[in-house]
Amino acid sequence: MMVGLLLAMAIAAPPAKGDVRSVLRRSGCQTCHDSALSVEHTDALEQFDLKDPKWSDGMTDRQLPILLQRMGDRPKADLAVVRSFIDTELRTRRTKRASSPPPASSGTQ
Repeated sequence: MMVGLLLAMAIAAPPAKGDVRSVLRRSGCQTCHDSALSVEHTDALEQFDLKDPKWSDGMTDRQLPILLQRMGDRPKADLAVVRSFIDTELRTRRTKRASSPPPASSGTQ
């Protein structure tokens, strides 16, 4: 009974950035993507830095799905957490863009 409840909660609520950050750290991403551990990998840190609580905010819509590709052969549960986060993040961004007014024209008439 308890397992079913936990599963239902996990499906209903998208994972928080902190949860995904933990999965990425367990997957070894912190080696290159955590400035608290290393600043040698500047290209990787430009993409995202797991030290930052808003680590995914600077990633583009195109970059987010690459997280899954880079995770390789990880436990299905970890992949599901990251996949759910990416799906939710992309959906949220699309909704935000759709509801934002278009930028004001800067040209003169």
